[in-house]
Amino acid sequence: MLTNSGLLLAVISSVYLFSPSASALGLAQNFSFDGVLVNDSTGVPLTGPVALRFQIYDPTGVCLLFEEDHSSVALQADGSFNVKVGSGTRASSIVDGGLAMKQIFQNLQTVRASASSTCTPGFTPAAGDARKLRVTVNATALTPDYTLAPMPMATVAETLQGKGVTDFVSTTSATSLVGPMTLSNQGEVRFESSSANYVSLRAPSTVGAPLNFYLPSADGAAGECLKTNGAGQFGWSICGGGGGAPSGPAGGVLAGTYPNPTLAPLAFSGDVSGDVTTISVNRIRGFNVSATGPTDGQVLRYNFPLTRWEPSTIPDFSAGGTMTGLLTVTAGGISVTGGIVSVPAGSASSPSLKAGTTGYGLFNPSGALGFTTAGTEAMRITNTGNVGMGTLTPSEKLHVVGNALVQGNVESAGRFEIFSPSSATAPGFTMNDSTSGIFHDGAKIGFSTIGIERLTIQSSNGRVGIGIATPAATLDVMGTARLQKYPSAPATCSPGIDGVIAMTSTYTLCVCNSSAWVRTGDGTTACTW
Repeated sequence: MLTNSGLLLAVISSVYLFSPSASALGLAQNFSFDGVLVNDSTGVPLTGPVALRFQIYDPTGVCLLFEEDHSSVALQADGSFNVKVGSGTRASSIVDGGLAMKQIFQNLQTVRASASSTCTPGFTPAAGDARKLRVTVNATALTPDYTLAPMPMATVAETLQGKGVTDFVSTTSATSLVGPMTLSNQGEVRFESSSANYVSLRAPSTVGAPLNFYLPSADGAAGECLKTNGAGQFGWSICGGGGGAPSGPAGGVLAGTYPNPTLAPLAFSGDVSGDVTTISVNRIRGFNVSATGPTDGQVLRYNFPLTRWEPSTIPDFSAGGTMTGLLTVTAGGISVTGGIVSVPAGSASSPSLKAGTTGYGLFNPSGALGFTTAGTEAMRITNTGNVGMGTLTPSEKLHVVGNALVQGNVESAGRFEIFSPSSATAPGFTMNDSTSGIFHDGAKIGFSTIGIERLTIQSSNGRVGIGIATPAATLDVMGTARLQKYPSAPATCSPGIDGVIAMTSTYTLCVCNSSAWVRTGDGTTACTW
């Protein structure tokens, strides 16, 4: 019994999955549902008409598979009714999926995917799964749901898991097929034995057009094989192997009789001469071939004046061309007259023109010319003509990053720059050893010997220091200074100009008329002339 809210539905007849009046073939896609509607508290039959809704769900009652309405169903005096489920007003396919009855009740594959709010989890049935029928009377759902289990009509059903009666071939008796048997989407037919081994017929993986094979109408003789005529027609013919050996006269390029024919005399003409036992290639495309055989490494080159092909060590690129792969040049080199040799750009690790071992040679790094050693670019010439050593972006005609050793004269019509700062112990210009030379540390120019700064010219004020790195005067000498004695003093000196510059215990340095003179004395006597 199905009850809810004062209604009682007593099912008084079986639910037939298909109309019992239909034949086994062409069954209607509906089933009958008979019942009685009475008041569950008084037992008084209900009076009609009533609105009935039938819904078919998966076994869990969650996924909706079918829904239809019967808006006005008449009731008998005792409250009984009969309805064909499948003949009412069907809900839209958006609501229930729009499946036919035979699809709803099949347990072969997925019935409905989770594409709608009425079937969120989807429904893939298991073998033997039943369905739930939910009946709603005047907008009131009766409970519990009715379980639709297999019925006796299934013994002579229209479909089996969605397959019709014409989809099956009997396995226990001979079956006659009307018309050709088509195996769609099946690339192989197997004939199995009782073991795991089998014999199969398999179609090609791709077929561009219909392919037909025709067997002969009669059996062949012992030892014969099937042979095609090239149009799909097979016939019996003599074959080798375990069957009988061929017999009779031979033909074609064979002479004599089977089973031991011989090759028939066959003369060649054109570019080749001789017969099947001695073939000689005398020409290529109608041009003679030199009788001189090639040696190792030679190629066949056409000699236009002699109109023949002959061995040569030089490939003919007179009309241009492209060589792929590796070109190895031995002694003798390559000579190009009136043309160019073009190679790929290459890289430092794989130069285009290799010299010796891998990683040594010449390559083209984006519009420049690079020289690489041991896989590292050592020198670059830019497209503006600047040469860089130790740098890939030279800013001058010669730009060296690192030390430069010159054993000889260095001449320059312009400036000669050292970009990186140097010091007394590591001068930028060295002389004879690495610690003696000229340096510039950004603030001064210095002259050093054995790593010691001897003379300084400051960049900011031009002061010169001897023995002192920070001169405080235009000439600042730290230590003794030797002044050579002048051979004779002037006769007179102008007053006010003469003066003593410095005195020592041995010499007095005086100025007379802007000239410096040295006078011997005890270091205390003023200059007198």
